[in-house]
Amino acid sequence: MISTYYTKISANFHNKIIENTLSKFPMNYQNKILKYRRWQDAQSSIVGRLLLLHGIRQLDNSILFNDFLVKYTEYNKPYLECSPIKFNISHSNEIVVCSITCKEDIGIDIEKIKPIKIHDFKEKMTKLEWEYVIKSKNTQTAFYHYWTKKEALVKANGKGLSIPLDSFETIKSEVTIENSLYFVKELKIHNNYKCHLAIKKILNSGGIKSSIERIKIQDLI
Repeated sequence: MISTYYTKISANFHNKIIENTLSKFPMNYQNKILKYRRWQDAQSSIVGRLLLLHGIRQLDNSILFNDFLVKYTEYNKPYLECSPIKFNISHSNEIVVCSITCKEDIGIDIEKIKPIKIHDFKEKMTKLEWEYVIKSKNTQTAFYHYWTKKEALVKANGKGLSIPLDSFETIKSEVTIENSLYFVKELKIHNNYKCHLAIKKILNSGGIKSSIERIKIQDLI
């Protein structure tokens, strides 16, 4: 089972979030947050961590801020030190999402559907994906559909954009990357957004079993 939690950032709660939670994080993370110029970027990062903590506490409500230290791989993928829990966080515009599981590595990506020059991304897609996009009734929505699939998959793989996005195809729900098989599933978070979740397939496993829960931002503080 993969649990996905999401919330909307809010300027009304920003000062309270900073005052109530920032000091509980490691000093290097606090310094990172304080360097952001936009409150939206700072809050999205903090809220992602708060959603992660919320999800972990669903598994063990005795967990404290310092019980799980977030580290980064050489490809800059975050992971929890000394824990079997796998997670991934994504944010776009006002929505932040966090997915958690105790099984294989996962990736999640969310993007707000907004005007974009999709032809700038043609070389990042396979020939078939591109045909699906340009022949669709709504090319913008179709683009974000496949783009969030690709982003979720490379995040699940763990090597990020070091993997060429046109080296694998996302038409189906099962995708092979570097000889490993992944499942990918769309999550219905909001009509104005596209969101996909990906997980590495384990032996004899079925598709993605997941739950989605919206959390009020005030409940995270």
